[in-house]
Order: sequence, then structure tokens, then C-alpha cells
Amino acid sequence: MITVNKMLQDYDTSIKDLTNNGKGIELGKNLLDYFSSDVEEKVTTALEINTPQAFKNGQLAGASYDMDCIPLSGRFRGKGVVLVLIPLVAGCRDLP
Repeated sequence: MITVNKMLQDYDTSIKDLTNNGKGIELGKNLLDYFSSDVEEKVTTALEINTPQAFKNGQLAGASYDMDCIPLSGRFRGKGVVLVLIPLVAGCRDLP
């Protein structure tokens, strides 16, 4: 998932079926339409200090995820992040 100015701009088709309160994820929506303010804070921090941030046990569509927030670089530095969602499966948290 890629965000620019905290708006969803692109995502891998594997998450197209995720829903939030019965509605699919839509491009152009604000992060807060789908994620908690804690996730938004991680995105803000990643943008401000240009360093990846991790968020453990985030929620989306009733499922739990670890999330990595990786700031864009080059001419897009400070403008957006790649948000990687890693599904948490019961009993599999410590996979290598």
C-alpha cells in the first residue's frame, strides 16, 4: 500500500478484498478512514525523520497485522510511504 500526503494512492491487488465496515479499500481516502491514529503517527514519524517505522498488532478489516512503514526516497522523499501489512496468524508470530 502506498500513501502520499496520508492519502491511499496504490495498493497490491492482494488486499483489494479487505474491507472496513463492509466497504472495500478505496484509493484517495485518508489513512484514518482505515487505520488507527497510532498508525498515522508512525507514518508521520517516518516522513519527518525519513526512517522506517514498525507497528505491531495493527488492525484492519477485523484482522491483526504487523506493519512496516517505509518512507519513499529520492524526489518523493517526505511525500509518502510504503505501508507493508504482514498478517498475524495464530501460533506463527515467530517465523524466521
